[in-house]
Amino acid sequence: MKRAWGALIATVLLCAANPAAAQPQGECETIRARGPTLQTLDTLWARECLGGKRDHSDAFAVLATALQQAEQETDSDAEKLAYVRAIVLYQQAALHSAADQSPLPNATGPHPLAQFAERMATLRQDLEAGATSDMLEADAWDYLPSSFEVGDGLGGDYSLCTALLSRPACTPDDRLDPTEYQVAESLLRHAKLMDRLGDLAHAPELDAFTTRIASLQEMWRQYAVEARSQTPIELAINSWRFKHDLATEGFVRPPSQQIIALHPSVAMEYVGDADDGSRFEPALMVEWIGINRWRWRGGESPRMEDPIGVSLVSTYSDRAGTRDVGHGIVLHYKHVYSLGVTRHGGDTGVFVSVDLQKLLMDKKEKLADVRAKFRVLH
Repeated sequence: MKRAWGALIATVLLCAANPAAAQPQGECETIRARGPTLQTLDTLWARECLGGKRDHSDAFAVLATALQQAEQETDSDAEKLAYVRAIVLYQQAALHSAADQSPLPNATGPHPLAQFAERMATLRQDLEAGATSDMLEADAWDYLPSSFEVGDGLGGDYSLCTALLSRPACTPDDRLDPTEYQVAESLLRHAKLMDRLGDLAHAPELDAFTTRIASLQEMWRQYAVEARSQTPIELAINSWRFKHDLATEGFVRPPSQQIIALHPSVAMEYVGDADDGSRFEPALMVEWIGINRWRWRGGESPRMEDPIGVSLVSTYSDRAGTRDVGHGIVLHYKHVYSLGVTRHGGDTGVFVSVDLQKLLMDKKEKLADVRAKFRVLH
């Protein structure tokens, strides 16, 4: 996935640097010749001349090519999703650039193209986190000619009349200055682009694919931060044992077990035959080798069921009346709680422990580390 996305972005940037010659606009140019009015914008929108099938302008050439490839020429769901993400990334940069090149001294509030670029930044984060977003839902970017409002992707609307033109009311015959008209075309072109991206992202086969990705992402999150913590040694062992077909591009379920090896921790240990005052002491603990297992359940809402583990363990504590070092076995329950038994020579010890490393770790950083080591969901 990471390689495919990178290749697509490189292709988009290459096309942007060397855009193909614009195709004849035909009907669209005839409509534009009527003058820079709101009525002209309405007609261009209705005839799909702004971000639609008839838009062959230089401003849309790169995205038109990418959309055509995504809609018609890709067989892999992963590749389609990569196109969606690459187009969002490209559009974010394009909107920022267009905002810088078209100042609007009369507009109220921030530049609308810069606002929409920030929407793309949010959408990009949503896609990276969960493979889909509310911003790609139907009607999120609709244009309403009757009120000259375009959806902002977040359930609101941006008014061409009050926000862009700073006018209390508008009519279809109202004229725009060249910069205002250029920005208005860019806004409507962006809205149509997002509408087409939404259709692509919610095509039945891709919709099912993104649902599956969301489920896999949740499973990997649970594996990384809810299962027992893993030291770098354990992470290396478990990722080495984890084999998956490279053709899956990392879209695979996490394992349902962990190897435990050389895992340090702390415990509170009771040795009844130790001298008074030394029976209940903190102890250092090392799990030499063991395993932690569970079952995956839940489909679209996955969860780890019946987690249980066991390890061979040694403990050390400075106490009087018995050996400081004990060897034995420890059982793990629900990834966090541990109960063990050790033998200190002829004396028996019982200890309890919790996974402090898991409680103290940075969960976001740990998830990124696990996904990188296992080479999944990139």
